[in-house]
Amino acid sequence: MNIADEFLKHAHFVDKRANQLSRDMLIELNKAHSSITGKLATIQADVLNKPFLKASYARRKKVLTMQAQAIENIITDIFKEINVIIEDAAQDTLFGTAQATHGIISKAAPTINVDFTKLHLPVAKKWFETTTIAGLLPNELINKLEASTRDKIISVSRQALIQGKGTLSMARMLKKQGIEGTYRGIEGLSRTLLLSASNYAKDELITENYSDVVKQWRYLATLDGRTCLVCGADDHSLFKLNEYKPVLPQHFNCRCTYVPVVENSIATGQRPTGKHSERWVQHRDGTRSRKFTPDKVSHHIGFTGSYQAWLKEQLKTDPAFVKDILGPKRFELFSKGKLNLKAMVTDGRIKNLKKTM
Repeated sequence: MNIADEFLKHAHFVDKRANQLSRDMLIELNKAHSSITGKLATIQADVLNKPFLKASYARRKKVLTMQAQAIENIITDIFKEINVIIEDAAQDTLFGTAQATHGIISKAAPTINVDFTKLHLPVAKKWFETTTIAGLLPNELINKLEASTRDKIISVSRQALIQGKGTLSMARMLKKQGIEGTYRGIEGLSRTLLLSASNYAKDELITENYSDVVKQWRYLATLDGRTCLVCGADDHSLFKLNEYKPVLPQHFNCRCTYVPVVENSIATGQRPTGKHSERWVQHRDGTRSRKFTPDKVSHHIGFTGSYQAWLKEQLKTDPAFVKDILGPKRFELFSKGKLNLKAMVTDGRIKNLKKTM
């Protein structure tokens, strides 16, 4: 039995659950659009007796203050609902991962006969209050999204006001630049939070119930061009059950996972590898991000080694791909065997070139 395959399959289900969470959050956020548009139009009509830029100082100050407060109140109420949705999704993920983990371990170690209903199961409250993602608790990440959403909408509403937009034009601006400008953040947050919950559930269940058959964890990153050097350096590392190991996700949108090492089972086998075409995308809110399009994915002829070993293999057939990942100077040192991935990273951060040489 290949344990890695089983846990990677489950990670796919967690990702699907994150997609559903994103959709549910966006439905709630879109409810704010009509409320905000109507409230802003009412305040503007009540306070201003002429276009904003020609209005008195007192009226301009008043309308800006009132509109900002109205937006904050609406967003606060919306995020109360979003928090409930996230908690439900997290609890669902915690239980689902615990159940899947129990099933995988039971197959890998059939001599263990454990009743799932009697196991010590992970609790959502403990995850929310003690697990960090890049140093921030789940609630703190949600609060950051709430603040950025509020500030983005306030910014767009003021632009519309200053430009003298009518209600319809203002509504369009709020939709395209304000509401839709938060979509990428919501999608990233959904995946990051649920991957965190899944890894937490797996860790808790095994540590509390299966420490007699699981003695180590193996770190698995994704073998493709999107994997960061921090995750790539840790790929395939082994950690004892109760020793310190990097908390996953290590960063926003991290895709890494831990696979328990069970005696007489295959911890890792052939893993799929992938390459992507990369381009920059300009978004309606004025920001830019990189978009990766799958270029070549190998599922049948995978790779059994570490991310570093995979990159060394790519040096033989596609050095430009490795150079694109590492950058010119790191590529030069890596290709000559003078620098490995571990030496490029320290304390979860990529070292400056001066410190690696």
